[in-house]
Amino acid sequence: MTWKESKDIIDQMIKGSNGTLWGFKLEGSNHFPILMNLLNKSGQSGLLLDIGCGAGDVSKFWKGEYLGIDLEWVINNVSKFCNPDKNFIIADLLKEKIDLPSSQCILMNAFLDVQEDPISILEKFCISNTRWIIVHRQRIQKIEKSNFTYVKGYGGSQVPSSIMSIDELNNLTSKYCKIGRAHV
Repeated sequence: MTWKESKDIIDQMIKGSNGTLWGFKLEGSNHFPILMNLLNKSGQSGLLLDIGCGAGDVSKFWKGEYLGIDLEWVINNVSKFCNPDKNFIIADLLKEKIDLPSSQCILMNAFLDVQEDPISILEKFCISNTRWIIVHRQRIQKIEKSNFTYVKGYGGSQVPSSIMSIDELNNLTSKYCKIGRAHV
């Protein structure tokens, strides 16, 4: 299953952004303090590339330049609707290769967790010219190999829910990180 345009998904993404889906906005979620801690550690300056940006709500909290990247229908119907004054580009990063600009930080907030193969997708970004890569809201466990199951997502759609192997993640960070192991 891949993300496909649907009025129900679009409506629920917008409701998630404005706080009517769960009764709170991003900044009211229990994971927001962790996200802000990670963004602050990255320096909160320079360009943030928000991969799978959805509504682009992280742009409200990043103090530097912001560029959200998502599928065409998400950018046109959700991102630009919820945050029309922010910068977005359209790309299907799973199917096409684009040259990402140099950045201070790449953020994948609730992006890899809805992919069937999160390690191979993360590896594509490890060669980017960036100082930080933040993977947020991803289950990571001591398992042999990353895996996924399908779960109900926005609009009742079936989406992957992945678990990343800590060993695979450590192998990836050993291969690409200049400063050593990732902070998990």
